[in-house]
Parts: sequence; structure tokens; C-alpha cells
Amino acid sequence: MIDRNNISSRKREHLKIAVSNNAKYQELTTGFENYRFVHCSLPEINFSDVYVATEFLGYNLSCPMIINPISGGEKNGKALNRDLAKIAARQKVALSLGSIRPALENTKTLETYQVVVDHTKNVPLIGNIGCLQLKNLDKYDQIFSIFEKLQADAISVHLNPLQEVLQPEGGTNFEGILESLEKFINNSDLPVIVKEVGFGMSSQVIQRLLDIGCEWIDISGSGGTNWARIEAKRITKAEERAVAREFGEWGISTAQSLINAHEYKKSRLIASGGLDSGIQFAKALALGADLGGIAGSVLRGWDENGAAGVDNLIENYRKVLKICLFSTGIRNIQDFCYNSDIIKEIE
Repeated sequence: MIDRNNISSRKREHLKIAVSNNAKYQELTTGFENYRFVHCSLPEINFSDVYVATEFLGYNLSCPMIINPISGGEKNGKALNRDLAKIAARQKVALSLGSIRPALENTKTLETYQVVVDHTKNVPLIGNIGCLQLKNLDKYDQIFSIFEKLQADAISVHLNPLQEVLQPEGGTNFEGILESLEKFINNSDLPVIVKEVGFGMSSQVIQRLLDIGCEWIDISGSGGTNWARIEAKRITKAEERAVAREFGEWGISTAQSLINAHEYKKSRLIASGGLDSGIQFAKALALGADLGGIAGSVLRGWDENGAAGVDNLIENYRKVLKICLFSTGIRNIQDFCYNSDIIKEIE
């Protein structure tokens, strides 16, 4: 039986539902199908000289990829996080942990996160916390202490108002969140990434985040995992479940969220939300992202084929990305990202 008052049990439920197709948008897409790469028949470069490596948080990555928050605190979190950490180290990509909220409420769950520390010495490790947990200033020392124990290189703060208001145990008071975010950013010794959880970001929200000094933004658009659908699966009351289902196609697409951020290119952007293929990953970068974040496809790959499934997934994305550079006549990832000459909207 699921203990609905136990956040670790709740996260275990979330993961179980998230691996199914029922958790994905059925109609609303990422928007990447509206864009095509401009093929170059005369690239005048050697494929072996094409480089997709980049730098992030002082680390060298094999490609601009981050494994976005998935696990932590729940029963299987320790094994999953250990595998993801080893994969991130092997593949030289960044890793972001699931929310540390369970560790705030029960210190025994901290071991499900700390298992990554020995494996992430040479890749960026990002901690994660929900924005509602920042409203309590007295918790800051505890939050920063946990991230220090994890030897995190940055902190990700997720914005999830729609998920929270639909969730049976969710918090609904988002008043003062922007002020709390600003205080947290000003008090943090680590870089702070503010991210959505899959419903996208408007131009107005991006501007407000930049105004409070947010340097990194993960626009996390619609088209991939839909948390309204996940919460609908958990709700037992028919009336409340019907309400949640109304939001099964809610959000701003990942592509549109990137376009929304274009006028504010002084920000550093991570694109996530439905990057379920190497081509979509490449399109996100060409449309303005500095890094692409993947989570749903990683979780499904791990669930189906373990660590080998995730290794194969990342290698596929990296190879497809390199071919995209070659086939658009670009030698390095720096010239590929945010390049309007190589990708065009279909008219």
C-alpha cells in the first residue's frame, strides 16, 4: 500500500507511472517537427574533424547533454542513481539528481543520493530542490549542507505549480516564490539553474527570472513527460481525476519556449521536454540551447535494458548530433548552437 503522506513513496509512484506511454503528451508536441535542418551538399570538412565536445560548469563534456532529474529518496533510487552516475562518468555528460526534498524530511534517504559522489568526480553534478521548499529561509542552511555533502557543482530549482495544484498532497501557495528564488540565488555559493518540469516557459517568466539574476534557465517544454497525466493516474477520487485529465495537453512546446527565450539570449539555456531522439536533441541546440536535457527517454531505457540501454541511447544522440554538424557544414558545437542559418521553420 502506498503511504500518500510519505514523499519517498510518492516519488516511487511517480517513477512507476513515468515509464509508461500514459505519462506522455498524446497531441501536443515538442514543436521540433516544424523545423528542418538546411542540408549542405558541400560541407568541405572531414567528418573526423567534427567536434561536439563542450564545457559546462568547468568540466569538459563529450557533448552538450545533461541527464535531468529522475530519482532520489525512493526505494529504487539508490540503484538508479548509482547507475546514472556511472553512465554520466563513462559518457562524459552532466548529471542532475532528483529533488532532495525526501532528504530534508528524512535524513536516512540521503544515502540514495550520496551513492553518486564517488562516480561523478570528473563530470558536473547538479542537486535539485523544489521552489516551494525555498519559502522557508530557516531551511537554507540544511539545503546547502545537503548539496555540500553531495559535492554538487550547481543547484537546480524546479518550478511545478500545475503539478502541485493537481497533486493530492501538493502545495498550492506560490505567492512570494519569485522573491524566495532571488534570495536563494543571492545566498547560494553555487550556480543556480531554474527549470520547469515539462510545461514550458513564456517570455514573461523568462524575463522575470533574468531580472532576479538567474544565469541558467531550463525551459523544459511540453511534448514529453506530462505531470498532469502522471498525477491523474494517482488520484483516487473520480471528480478530481477528471479535473487533472483536463490538463493532459497543457503547456508551451519546447521549441516555442526556446523561441520565447531568443530575445533574452544573455541567459544560458538548457532545453528539455520530449527530446526523445537524436534529431530532436540536435534541433534544440541549433534553436538556441546551450545544453539538451533528457530524462524520460533515460528512465525508459534503464527500465527496459538497464545501464546498457542508457549507454546506447546517449551514444546514439551523440552520433546523430555529430552527423547533423557534418551535414550542415559545421565543424564544432559552438558554431552549431543557436545558428539560424542551419535550421529553418517550415513555411
